[in-house]
Formats: sequence, structure tokens, C-alpha cells
Amino acid sequence: MIASRLAFVATLAVLSVGVVQPAPAQGLLGALGSSTLRRGAHGDSVRALQQRLNAHRVAAGLPPIGVDGAFGPQTEAAVREFQGRAGLVVDGLVGPQTRGALARDPGAGGTPPPVTTPAPAPPPPGSGRRLELPARPAGAITGSQFVGRVAGMSLQQRESELLREVQRGNVPAFLRTLRPVQLQGNDRDGRPRRVTLWVAPDYVSVGSDQDFVRFPMTPMSGQRIADRTGCLLPTTKIVDAIYRQAEGKLAPSPMTADSTMTLPSTFLRHHQRIEGQRTSQGIRLGQLIAGIKKDVVNTPRLVSRPTQVAIYGWHRTNGQPIQPLSLVHGRTYVDYSHGIRLVSAFAEVDGAPRSLNDLLRDPVLAPLVSSEGPLRDVRVP
Repeated sequence: MIASRLAFVATLAVLSVGVVQPAPAQGLLGALGSSTLRRGAHGDSVRALQQRLNAHRVAAGLPPIGVDGAFGPQTEAAVREFQGRAGLVVDGLVGPQTRGALARDPGAGGTPPPVTTPAPAPPPPGSGRRLELPARPAGAITGSQFVGRVAGMSLQQRESELLREVQRGNVPAFLRTLRPVQLQGNDRDGRPRRVTLWVAPDYVSVGSDQDFVRFPMTPMSGQRIADRTGCLLPTTKIVDAIYRQAEGKLAPSPMTADSTMTLPSTFLRHHQRIEGQRTSQGIRLGQLIAGIKKDVVNTPRLVSRPTQVAIYGWHRTNGQPIQPLSLVHGRTYVDYSHGIRLVSAFAEVDGAPRSLNDLLRDPVLAPLVSSEGPLRDVRVP
């Protein structure tokens, strides 16, 4: 009786957000197809996957995800979260074992019984969390060469080149391994919680470890790179936590405020300044670094002001940010001081795997990762 009631509540909750009712369990395996579903897949099989994930999520007390037939970061994070609860190998891939677990009745206790395949031991802190990018191509241009290539281009042309280089894997090796950041506090109900996030050690850059450049960009391009790498952009609260826990804190190094602030040549000069500071202080590439850029962030204020860019941070050595949260500039404004810090969409709450997408939307848990309450949209416009 209790199981039936749970299943009924789950169905009502899923329908209430406009998601189609999940396919019956007996027809699910056929709806999901026989091939392994993974990031980048599209179509009816992905839609069936999202519907079935929602049935299990609501039965487990988690908010549903969107049903759009596209296997993106949110769907992958939901798959990983489901696999963790089901005792499966957490790899974000929907193969035979995950399909079988999804086919089980979500009302029977809310969590499918574990399968016999043991889950691998969790990776040690600071390892095993990497940006989802291909290996850097042989013969790829360096950071300084990239600056020379785009120097005379329009913003649109420049960012098209930037996206192409990053998506093909032309980023330094040190940037690929994410670093753990802890946030502790009370949820909305007053319960103490501990959140672990994995963040890029530095800002998005182009080139090799020997010759790279931190390259500012619009929030639209930053979001596209976040989508490609299984990440999100940070909130102001996450930016503050990154600064507090950074292994290398550098003093901000502002440049002259004039018309050259938006030129790639100025981006390179500011990067070279930062590198001089970094090497003189003995901070190694791959260590978590902060104090060098303003972060392009996500904020609930973008819902009413989607044509703006939200920037925050550039902390002084006393821990206070130079830049309070600002939406003064339009979203096509980019200067040397801006940076894109990637935050993995995979998180942990009290040691259990969770989707950062869910945390940001959840009214109870959002205060752990956002100082402004829940975010309706976890992607910048």
C-alpha cells in the first residue's frame, strides 16, 4: 500500500512540472534501445531515459530534470546520481545494467536494489575528476600564437576560434584535473551539511603548459565550454569558497582603464603579469589559484536581466573582493580582468553523489552553494 502511494505521488510530481509520464517498466528496455546511451545522444531513447530517471528521482525525494531528448550535462549528472544510489558503477553511461535498474519499480523503496558488480573505490581528493575534453592535438597552436591569430578579428570571429580550440582539446594539461573545494553550513531547515565540489585549478586557457594564455570571453562562450566539459559556472558563494581554499593566492594586478582593456594583446600582457607573480611565489601549475581575475558567475538576477554579464570577485589579499556582484555591462562586454572558472556538475553532499544542478535548484539545499537562494536556471542565458 505504501509503495503504491509512493508511486502515485511520484507520478503526480513528475506530471506537475510538465514532464510526460514515464513509459511502463515492461516497455522501458525497448524504449531505451540496445546501444549504450551517453553524453551527446539525442532522440526518443534519451527522452525515455529522462522520464524514467524522473520517476526514480521523485520517488527518492529529488527534483525532476527537464525532458528534452538531449543527453547533456544535467542528464549525465542525474544518471551518475542514480547509479550511485543503485550501487552501480558510476560512469554516466546507460548500458545494460543501468537500463535494467531503471526498469525496476521506483515505488519499491525508492531505490533499485544493488547489482552484483561492485562500485569502484572513490578517487582520492583532488584526483580522478577531469574536464571532459579530447587530448591536446599534436601540432596545436600555442597560447601566444592564438593571441596573434585573433588579434584583428571581431568579437564573434574571435570567440568562434576560441571555442574551436578549446573543444578540440587545445588547453594546457594542468587545467584538466579538477581540485576539491569544501563548503559547510546549514541547509534551509537548519541541518548541518558538507558539500564537496570539484573546480578547475585556474581559468579557461588556450595552449600548452609551456605556452598558454588565460583568455577572457563572453558568458555565452563560457557556458558553451561548461556544457562541453560537464561543468557549470560558479555562484558568488562558490567563488568565495575557492578563494578561501586556494593553495596560491595572488594580489590583484589591475591594468590601466582605457580602450585597450578589451584587446587580446592586453589579455596576453595581463596573463604574463600573472605568470610573473605566480612563478616568483613558487605556485605550481595545477595548484588551485585565486586572486587573479573577476569571475563570470551565475546569479538569479540574470533571470530578469538576461542581456547582461554577471561578474564578481578578484579578491584582495585581505579576502575582500574588488568587484561586488555587478550586472552593469552587456553580455558582449569582455575585458582583460574577466575569467571563466569551470565547476563540475558532479558534486557530493555528506559524501553521497549529487548533481550540482539539483543543489542549485533545491530550495532546501541551495543555501549551501548560493548566497542568493535557488537558481531557476543553472545555465547563464
